[in-house]
Amino acid sequence: MLKKMQKYKSFVGMHIPDHVFENIYAKSSDPYGYTHKDYERQKRSVTLAALSRDRYMNAFEIGCSIGVLTRLVGERCDSLFSVDIVERALQQARQRCAAEPNVRFARMRVPDEWPNESFDLIVISEVLFYLTVSELERLVQRLRSSLRSSGEVILVSSRWTGMLLPKWLQRSIPVLSKANRRHDRLIALTSDFARVIDHQQHSDYRLDLLRRIEP
Repeated sequence: MLKKMQKYKSFVGMHIPDHVFENIYAKSSDPYGYTHKDYERQKRSVTLAALSRDRYMNAFEIGCSIGVLTRLVGERCDSLFSVDIVERALQQARQRCAAEPNVRFARMRVPDEWPNESFDLIVISEVLFYLTVSELERLVQRLRSSLRSSGEVILVSSRWTGMLLPKWLQRSIPVLSKANRRHDRLIALTSDFARVIDHQQHSDYRLDLLRRIEP
């Protein structure tokens, strides 16, 4: 117990190390059930339907995992850049989207790393839960600098996010990075340059579509 408490203290105010996520994918090729869970299929359908445009020029997806949503978003984009911090997941994503030449992948830790591009769509699904307060604030600055005029950000946060983290770490996250609080905080921090144009509250997740506004 003491060892676990020491681990807990070491994570307060710090981001979750990459190896935590790498261990999750080492145990299963599809740990979140993207390919077979009805919940995931329904959430993907709602996410795609919420997008306000049939076509986007340049999109960025944060936390693409094994690329199931990536492939579908890519069908509506001239160019899609998708990133994750787990190379094992990215290998699957590349294979899944091998027939989509407009989709690119890279290993990247957001918000510390960010592409030198501008986007008219940024996809942030099941990611905010894992960010510290300072990381969330840096993410907002990244959005501010890279979201094009009238560009959109789609946010999806689930009550199930984080369930595969080690139990001792799950107990620390609700105080530090509870998904719904992070979701609300991001919307508040972007209010000077983006507005919510669609809000949906479902039983297991929430979705908000934000659009950049001109000053």
